[in-house]
Amino acid sequence: MMTIRAGAILRVLALGLWVGLAACTVGPVYETPEMAVGDSFRQIEQGHEEGWRPVDPKPVETDWWRQFEVAEFEQWVPELLAHNADLEQAQARYRAAQAALKDARSAWWPNLGAQSSTQRSGSGRSGAESQYNLSANVSWELDVWGRVRQQVSSSDARLQASAADLAGAELSLIATFVQSYFQYQRLQRLHALYEQAVRIYSRSLEITQNRYEAGLSARSDVDSAITQRENALVQQQTAARQLSQMEHALAVLLGQAPSVHELAPKQAEAQMPAMPISIPSALLERRPDIVAAERRVAAANAEIGVAQTAWFPEFSFNLQGGYRSSSWSEWITTPARFWSLGPALALSIFDGGARRARVEQAQAQYDEAVGHYKQTVLEALQEVEDLFADWQGLERERQSQERALDAARRALQSMQEQYAAGMVDYLILAQVENSTLSTEQAMLNLENEQLQVAVRLFAALGGGWSMESAAEHPVL
Repeated sequence: MMTIRAGAILRVLALGLWVGLAACTVGPVYETPEMAVGDSFRQIEQGHEEGWRPVDPKPVETDWWRQFEVAEFEQWVPELLAHNADLEQAQARYRAAQAALKDARSAWWPNLGAQSSTQRSGSGRSGAESQYNLSANVSWELDVWGRVRQQVSSSDARLQASAADLAGAELSLIATFVQSYFQYQRLQRLHALYEQAVRIYSRSLEITQNRYEAGLSARSDVDSAITQRENALVQQQTAARQLSQMEHALAVLLGQAPSVHELAPKQAEAQMPAMPISIPSALLERRPDIVAAERRVAAANAEIGVAQTAWFPEFSFNLQGGYRSSSWSEWITTPARFWSLGPALALSIFDGGARRARVEQAQAQYDEAVGHYKQTVLEALQEVEDLFADWQGLERERQSQERALDAARRALQSMQEQYAAGMVDYLILAQVENSTLSTEQAMLNLENEQLQVAVRLFAALGGGWSMESAAEHPVL
């Protein structure tokens, strides 16, 4: 009974010591810097329409790209995340942060060491003597003032920041790849458009040459038709060259040499996603660069505590024991044994202001981290506001451009029929053909720009949302 009672008392004392040490942690208590971000985005308030409603914050999703309904992404995105060289660098930095946290946590445990030595010495007329030593030592620094706890807290916060950096690198990489793919698709459609234009211009040239031979058109009309067709051929060749370059860029993003990885995306229409609306405070919870900046503020706050512990004494326990003898035969006998045990206290009395300087440096680094965090939040809010404005404006532009394109196509068909019947001259036809081609180009560019803004908006809001959320809160 006495043994059980003594063990229980020791456990209570150990628990009390641990609680007491935890209560002695030196340093400021961390609080997330406050930011006035508002309850809704300004652009949403100004352009409010039915269907524009804020949604609850959602965790970052890595499959937001599926909302564009591009089947090839199912193969390419996993390949992108597995082989991209830039992402491998971010992953290595994250592993380094993990190792740094393990290193900080190792200070919780005692240090165990062993030493062995042999020495032969002599002086004057005395004979030489040998000395053999074998010893082990255990030292343990008590974390009375929380220096180790603050170091672990700082390393843990930096690890979380590194994890956010890795998530941000993945998000940025996927966004870059998706944008490059849409740019490739635009070039494919432009190339097809120029092929069609070349066929139309070749047909117009043929009609013009026949009219010239019949004496119904001037030679200048034939030359103008040739110029128009050749210009379209140049544009077609330029699009083909840019297609090859974009294909090379996509291969490199996938971690492959262009000569090794033959990438030939199929020409396909991407689905314009319904864009739900997030509230500003959601950015603080899931946008990787904001999360990383806030975690670095927490790490800097803990470093202030680490610097402040230098003002207090360090407590440690040391245990050493072993054998020491001048003869191997006496090496393990009782007289050759030695040991020592005792606490140690160390306190710096005067250091010329070094401790104060380190505390001031830590406080300045904390202020810098807070400033960076606030600036990151403000720039993120500005980016999202700008993209919402772009999205609304491009949607209205697209509707107008669709009406203009329909009218241009009808005018071209009518003018081709009139020219074939000899009712109008070639100059009028050429003007309508060029106008229609420009309108087709503008439509392709506008659709691509809207897709690019959609990708950037997904990235700016920290990834994406669940498919159910997008269906419940569409943007009209």
